[in-house]
Amino acid sequence: MIYGFGLCDMQEFYHDGFQVSGYLVNIPNQALAQEIIQKAWHKCMKEGLIRQIENVDNPSVHAVYYNYKKLANGDFGYDMLIGYATKIGSVQSKAEFVDISIPEQNYMYKEISGDFQSILKTEWDSINSLPKSELNRSYGYDLEMYSEDYKTCTIAVAVIK
Repeated sequence: MIYGFGLCDMQEFYHDGFQVSGYLVNIPNQALAQEIIQKAWHKCMKEGLIRQIENVDNPSVHAVYYNYKKLANGDFGYDMLIGYATKIGSVQSKAEFVDISIPEQNYMYKEISGDFQSILKTEWDSINSLPKSELNRSYGYDLEMYSEDYKTCTIAVAVIK
């Protein structure tokens, strides 16, 4: 199967604002991205940190990418939070977690399945290489939403309508 983003395999949707609570990491540049992301997933899933999140509103694991920063060399950094959608206004009692409010947004999305560890990098590389004329990204809050059985993942890219 060939993976990659293009408008022909994406669908549009609008999502009301919601809250996600979880473990936050900063990705300062693309050279460090894979290592930092892998460590964050290990901490959340293998070490079980994510199971300590309170007030879960949706049991689907979310990865949220936001606070994009373009660097002088053309590279970019961002923040990534791994967690769950939680009740709006709730606050986590554990210091390891932060709560973020995701505003209402328009998205283009695609559902994928298979070996996420290898597929997701290819998918995000494809997204990041699309010209603005093809995908008018807002660089707001981009999402990965995993099914409860981890068989599928929906990648949702925030766009300007």
